Amino acid sequence: MGLRLPSKQRNLRTFFVRLLAPLALTILGGISVFASAENIKEQTTNTEVNSNRVITIGVLGDSLSAGFGLKPDETWVHHIENTFKGLAQFPKTRFINASVSGATTDAGIQMLPALLKQKPDIVILELGANDGLQGKPLPLIYQNLTQLITQIKSTGADILLLGIRLPPNLGKRYTEPFHAQFQSLATSFELTYIPFFLEDVAGKQEFMQGDGLHPNALAQPIIAERVLPELKGLVLERESFAQ
Repeated sequence: MGLRLPSKQRNLRTFFVRLLAPLALTILGGISVFASAENIKEQTTNTEVNSNRVITIGVLGDSLSAGFGLKPDETWVHHIENTFKGLAQFPKTRFINASVSGATTDAGIQMLPALLKQKPDIVILELGANDGLQGKPLPLIYQNLTQLITQIKSTGADILLLGIRLPPNLGKRYTEPFHAQFQSLATSFELTYIPFFLEDVAGKQEFMQGDGLHPNALAQPIIAERVLPELKGLVLERESFAQ
């Protein structure tokens, strides 16, 4: 599958400082990544389709995908699940959210086997932000993401890679190559890729929780709408391959 980029790109330089604290707080929270297996949540949609095949979609991410500070039915993952319920022309889908607040790419490597045991057809990969906030070496982050992608692809699953940007106060010499590595990986592995999945949300007060840090419930449908078109394409392609 070739690289596909969303059509809408905007200048987002002013929002990132607010993104630093929420992810740092989740790291300091000391949430064990080993709880990921227990946190895996599944839901099978009941859409009426001609095929009996079920497409399993896994999500491997940090607090931004785990829904920090939100109810389970408020997250962007849940909004996407509900959308697929109403798409009769799509195959049935089963979502497994294995995301854990505070997770780094190192943690993701530990979390991945539990997700792969569920045999996902598609994995939404959203990791790396916490590594960047901790100032980890870029080659290490790239190496870990490469390992995650390689392991997922070895199972035959497709990947939707979600890119992230870091606050500018960390310095362009770090933040720019950090962000560029996601596109490099998407190109090298021919992945479907969203450069910044929090675009139009991050840093905007009306879309933040009461602490002014975490994306609130109002932001979740916007995030879902950014992810949904790329995910729809993967689901349809996956179904066509199976026929």
